Order: sequence, then structure tokens, then C-alpha cells
Amino acid sequence: VNGSLSCNPQSQVTVTGTDAAIEVSAGGTVCTKGTYSPAPDWSAPPLVDPLASLPAGPDSSGLTARADCNSGTASPGVYRNIGGTCALGPGLYVVTGTLGGGGTGSAVTGRGVTVFFTCGTAARPVACASGGQAGGAVTVTGQAGMVLSACTTAPCGGSAWAGMVLWYDRNDTSALTFTGNGALSVIGTVYAQRGDLVVKGTPATVAGECGTTANFCSQMVVGSVGFSGQGNLAVSYTAGQNVWSTRPPELCSLRAGNC
Repeated sequence: VNGSLSCNPQSQVTVTGTDAAIEVSAGGTVCTKGTYSPAPDWSAPPLVDPLASLPAGPDSSGLTARADCNSGTASPGVYRNIGGTCALGPGLYVVTGTLGGGGTGSAVTGRGVTVFFTCGTAARPVACASGGQAGGAVTVTGQAGMVLSACTTAPCGGSAWAGMVLWYDRNDTSALTFTGNGALSVIGTVYAQRGDLVVKGTPATVAGECGTTANFCSQMVVGSVGFSGQGNLAVSYTAGQNVWSTRPPELCSLRAGNC
């Protein structure tokens, strides 16, 4: 965490796995409430973006603009909105509006997909302004669900971004919002350098997908994280399911191995 890790008396943060650690940069605010495991290091050096070497976005020049999808099957292309019970076929998608929904029984699904969020319209997607601009976003509310796994074969197989599932333009300031209790399973890297991850609610896990104990099998790189209400999110990371990245050198100096 490069900023402040804030909490309340009921909050609980648990990190497990090899070299598990909770690192907060020295500029952050020391929190004296809640439960942490392991105990945080409140004096860590600021972390660099582990995915900074990736391009600004995928090559989408071969994609065509398509109508919004709210049901049935979608093909790779550029969309304003994808929601409802839309099933994504394998490949690359560009979204300038919203991915997700809020209706009971609705769920966006897709295996072998990468969804890139940017500004503009489906007819004319453009990079978000360098000073920050709200663009495409993930919004899953109510009893809506989302079940996605990352593209690892053509057109992204062998590329630097193979294993990316949700990818924000680096200047896209829109939030990633999960405020409901629907079924949620995301496999692959979630990258939103300036986006806020907002969690309110306890999404259900999906057997046979990410797993029965986690919602995200992901490396997650986001601008900030905020929990409210009964917010609960379970994340499990496996390197082979995500974008390859080296471990930030700042952590290599603190934790042995995996560098």
C-alpha cells in the first residue's frame, strides 16, 4: 500500500502464502484498529508499478464497433456497454462504458477474455486524458454475477499481457465496483493503476472456477481499495494464471526469494 491503510475495529486483513506480508509505505497512516495477519510493516519504501513495462493498451486496431450486449453471446470488438446475461466469446474486448450489471439472475461470463477499459465511444475509442479521466468501468451490484477468465491464447498468447483479464487505461480514474452478493469469479490479472476498488457486500464464490474460497485468482494492481458495510473479498494468487511480472525490487530487499 503506497498510501494509507485505514480501518475500523471490525476490520480484518489476512494475507497468506509464501513470504506473506502487509507492507505500507512510510507516508501512510498507522492504523491502530482492526486485526492484521501478519503484522503490517508501516515503514516500507514506496512500491513501483510491477506492470509499468506493459504497453498503454492492447492493439485493438483490428476490432470493430458493436452494439451493446445484454443477452446472448458477444464476439470480440469495441462496446459501449456489456451486461445482463451476456456471454463473451474468447478474445479481446474494448469497453468505453460499463461491464457488469445489477439485476437478479444476470451474469456476464467469459473464458479466455481480456477486457480493456478506455475513454471515448464504441465508434471511436480514445485514450483517457493524461491528467485523469473517467472512462470504461466494472460495476457489479445487487445479485448480479461475473465469471471471467483471462485470455492466454491467440490473440494474446505469447504477448506481454497474456493472463490479463480486466485492464484499465492507465489514466482511467473510474472505480471497480463490487457492491452486491452475486456469484463472482475472476481468474487473471486485474490492472487499474488509477482506479479505486470498491467493495460493499459479500460476493459468492463459484465452484469449479476460481475456487470455493476465493473470488479473484488474481494479481491486483489498483489505485486504492475501500471496504464498507459488510464488504468482503477473497483473493488467491497463482503466478501461472496471471501476467508475468518481476517482484518489485523494494520488496526483494525486505523479503528473501521470488525476485
